[in-house]
Amino acid sequence: MKNKDTVVIFTCLPFRLSIPKTALIPLTKHDQSKLDSLNTRPYIAYQSAWKKELDIMATCKMKAEIQALTYFSSDYLSRVYLPNKLQFGGWI
Repeated sequence: MKNKDTVVIFTCLPFRLSIPKTALIPLTKHDQSKLDSLNTRPYIAYQSAWKKELDIMATCKMKAEIQALTYFSSDYLSRVYLPNKLQFGGWI
């Protein structure tokens, strides 16, 4: 999957789910540029949870793509993650 098509899960999720560090991917220059751009957008200042996620990503310089959830099982995304997001809310 090319970088522009990548879905990145929230930064804190890999830590909460104990996804191994080997499943994390270093930020590319393009990722860092996007991160810097996002941090300049005015609405980010009003979204403390989003700002926290961006700060964590900037500090650890790593990302977890949605495919990292297959660490648990091949159907974890469709069986657990997405149904919970849809039922209990939160960003997908």
